[in-house]
Amino acid sequence: MELERTTTYPGRCDEPDKSEDARWIEICREGDLTAFERLVQKYRRLAYWIAFDMVGNREDAKDISQEAFIRIYRSLGRFNPRYRFSSYLIRIVMNVSIDHLRRRRTRNWDRLPPGAGEAKPPLQPWRALDRKIRAELVRGMVARLPGKYRSVIVLRDLHGLSFDEVGRILRCGNATLRWRLHQARKMLRERIEKYI
Repeated sequence: MELERTTTYPGRCDEPDKSEDARWIEICREGDLTAFERLVQKYRRLAYWIAFDMVGNREDAKDISQEAFIRIYRSLGRFNPRYRFSSYLIRIVMNVSIDHLRRRRTRNWDRLPPGAGEAKPPLQPWRALDRKIRAELVRGMVARLPGKYRSVIVLRDLHGLSFDEVGRILRCGNATLRWRLHQARKMLRERIEKYI
């Protein structure tokens, strides 16, 4: 499943598709699986890229997005149609991603050699690196941020969600989100400056 990254996703705050999703969920609750398949097709790209931006691995992102859709299907009875399905999905993808990172950290903690996971300086000056390599370096730096900072950067900066939407997903107040975003950007800036 090769999913192209896009800057527009279904269910963004500026898209009024909440009622359509609510109809599909209601149909699914009545036993029609094709309605759930429609939701999966509509939101699979969003789920995949949120997961990828959290864990930094394509195979893990596929597994995480599949696990998220399984959890959503099992918990459709608890979904409140007053809220956006995309917010519900993102919250579950974030939770599954965080669970995955916790398992990976405890599983690999003893096997890592000293210095593993730290960014290595590039062989060429920063300005000479092509865009793809720079993007990979920044993605690696984002992946090493603590979870509460990484999640804000992923949702706000990489996926362009509003502070209100990010707040609902992460269950944080606006001031807390702004502070975390400021701290995350500061940490990233310090790490990037090492390469300049």
